Amino acid sequence: MTLPKNSDVDEDDLVEWTNPAGHRKLLRVTNVNFLNAPRGSGSLDHTEVRLEAASKPRPSAPIPPMSITGMHPGISTAAAALFADGYYSQAVFEAFKAVEARVKSLSPIDQSGKKLMSQTFGASEAKLDVATTTGQSAIDEREGFNHLFMGAIQGLRDPRGHGHPLNDTAEEAIEYLALASLLMRRLDVAERRIRSGS
Repeated sequence: MTLPKNSDVDEDDLVEWTNPAGHRKLLRVTNVNFLNAPRGSGSLDHTEVRLEAASKPRPSAPIPPMSITGMHPGISTAAAALFADGYYSQAVFEAFKAVEARVKSLSPIDQSGKKLMSQTFGASEAKLDVATTTGQSAIDEREGFNHLFMGAIQGLRDPRGHGHPLNDTAEEAIEYLALASLLMRRLDVAERRIRSGS
């Protein structure tokens, strides 16, 4: 893209561009070159910028203020700043990375992703016990949370971590972050059990 000379533009700036069909896109500046003709009249002077699609989605309508107040502290630490800045997909990705990192720190299983979750929570004797009930209810609860942990990593973290551009809305992101928070709170249960030796 070519801009007038000495345009006020820097790398990582977000630029809104309307294509010939009238669709607006949000682009990120990846490179800036200020080109000045050495002996010319200045009529050829211009600023050349390279752009790429920005991962920050442009909302089609105003989004009501949302926050992640009340989420598990591990999720707030991982995702609050990104969420507040409107980087919803990245916030979700970082939240589930934090969940996975915490499982790795508590589990004796040396795996990652879905395998880590299935071998930690899905074995006949789970390596981490996240159940809050007893008897058959606890067995059902463990099995259900095994699926939640595996599904969260495979269905939410992995697609965002493998270069697929996803444009989560604020509403979608807050729902995904709530799931991450729930999983972190269940890891609190498992960690308390480990510390108490039960």
